[in-house]
Amino acid sequence: MLGWFVGSLDYSQAYLNADIDEDCYLRAPEFLRQYDIDGIEFVWKLKKVIYGHPKGSRLWAECLDRKLKELNYTQLKTDQCVYAKWPKWNLKSLQSDSHFVFVLIHSDDLIVISNVKSVMMKEKEILLTAFEGVDQGSLSSFCGVEIETTEDKITLSMKYYWTKIIRRFEISENMQNDKPIKSKINKEDCPKSVNEERNKTYLHKLLDQ
Repeated sequence: MLGWFVGSLDYSQAYLNADIDEDCYLRAPEFLRQYDIDGIEFVWKLKKVIYGHPKGSRLWAECLDRKLKELNYTQLKTDQCVYAKWPKWNLKSLQSDSHFVFVLIHSDDLIVISNVKSVMMKEKEILLTAFEGVDQGSLSSFCGVEIETTEDKITLSMKYYWTKIIRRFEISENMQNDKPIKSKINKEDCPKSVNEERNKTYLHKLLDQ
C-alpha cells in the first residue's frame, strides 16, 4: 500500500437504505400511537430496514453490493468485503489513464484506495452520491485502529482504546503490574513452591455434582 492514496468514508444510518424483504410491523412509540374508532391501535408497516432488525446487516450488505456492482465494481472472490475496478489496466501496456480502485468494507465504513489521488477523490464523491455519508478524508483510523502512513512504513495502533481503558479503571502508571504469569518467563523465575493465595485466585476446581 506504500505509495497508494487511501481515504475513508462513513455512510450515515446505512441500514435505512435497504428495502425490507418481508412484511414487518412495528408498534409506534407511545407518544405517536393512534387508534381507530373502535379503539384498536394502528401499527406501522416497515418499508426499509431499521437497526435492530435480525436481517438488518444482511439486507444492507446486499443493498450495498448491488449499488457497487452498478458502479462497475467487481467483488473479489478471495474476500467478499473487497470490491475493485481497474480501467485500462494491462501490465504489458499501461497508459497514462490506467488506474485501479479498491473499496474495503466494514458494515457502513469504507476504505477507498487508488494509485492515483484524483481518482480516489472522484470515487469517494461517486460513492457519497449513492448513499448519504461523510467523507472522512485520508485514512487515519478504521474500526478503532489508528493508522499512520509514512513513505517507508504503515503503523497500526490501538493507543486510543488502551488510554480509554486505563482512564476508565483509574490505572495509574505507578500501579504494580500483577498477573498470574509473565509474557516471557525463564526457568529460574518459576516459584519453588505453590503460592496458595494465587492458586485460589486463578484456579478453580471442579466440584462433584
